[in-house]
Formats: sequence, structure tokens, C-alpha cells
Amino acid sequence: YFLFCNQLTINSTTMKWLYLILFALVALVSQMLWLNFGAMGVFMQAHYKIDEFTASLPILVFPLFYVLLSVNAGALIDKKGYKPVINFGVILMRIGAIVRIFHNDFWILFVGQCLIAIAQPYIINGISKLVADWFSEKDSGGAIGIGTGFMFLGMAVGIAVTPMIVGEDGSGYQTALIIMAVITVVCSALFVMVVK
Repeated sequence: YFLFCNQLTINSTTMKWLYLILFALVALVSQMLWLNFGAMGVFMQAHYKIDEFTASLPILVFPLFYVLLSVNAGALIDKKGYKPVINFGVILMRIGAIVRIFHNDFWILFVGQCLIAIAQPYIINGISKLVADWFSEKDSGGAIGIGTGFMFLGMAVGIAVTPMIVGEDGSGYQTALIIMAVITVVCSALFVMVVK
């Protein structure tokens, strides 16, 4: 009996860290998708034949939706728990990432970015509830630090790696969007299927 209880405790401890890492991955992905176009303004203007302001819209839409939807996301998380709300966010983010693959028209790309921007507060705001449900007060600071650290890593990956994949001549643009969509689908599926 004692061996069983000890094994159960180890499994529960391992699972809470696994859940945190899977959450941190989807948070990383949401930040990565936000800043994919952060260092590509000139490319966007030339590729779509648009002005500078229009080229910045796929980035600017994120803070707008975050401000508009954060209160609603927080209220839903308090009412329904973090799992269904983050599930909604990651599924919407997945759809947005897939829509971006069909980027022949700038406004299709923009719709994909809007879907990801709408999803972001429903993902990011879940960290506090997830930590409160699974972690003791002693571990909660470290858990929130891990989640936040992954978000900053996602920003760095989005801004630095995307232009490298796209290349100076833009030949890797479609490839970059497909890679980002695959990463999104895999990470979101892992979260939905594994996290309780």
C-alpha cells in the first residue's frame, strides 16, 4: 500500500510538471506566431505590395485583441477552469496557423493572424489557474517563471528564426508558414490530449 501511494505521488508530481511544460509549449507557440512577421516588414510590403502600416497589422492586432478579450478570458477560466478555455484557445490558434498557409492574398493571412490573436488571451491567461490547481505555494513561483520564460523564448524564435527560414529572396516564405503550422498542430494536439 505504501509503495503504491509513493508511486502515485511520484506520478502525480511528474504529471504536473509535464502539464506545465505542455502549457508552456502552447504559450511559446502563441508568442512565436504573433511575432513571425516582426522583422519582416520590408518583405511584407514588397511581397503583397502594401504600405508600411498595412504590413504591420498582423502584429498590431495582437495587443488589440488581448486588451478586448483578457477580462472575458479570465472570467471564463475562473468559471469553467483552465482546461476547456485553453483547449478553445489552442484549437482556434491551430485553425489560424493553418489559414495562414493560404497566404496568396494578404487579407487571408491577416484573418489567420486575427484568429491566433483572439486565441492568445484564452491560452496565456490560463497559467495562474493551472499553477493554482497543480502546484503548491512553494512551487508556484517557479512554475509561473517557466511558463513566462517559454513565452519570451517564443517571441525570440518568432522574430529571429522566421526571417532565416524565409531567406533574403523570400523563397522560404511558404515553407516557414507550413513549419509554423505543423509546430502549432503538434503542440496543441499534445496539450488537448494529455493535459487534464
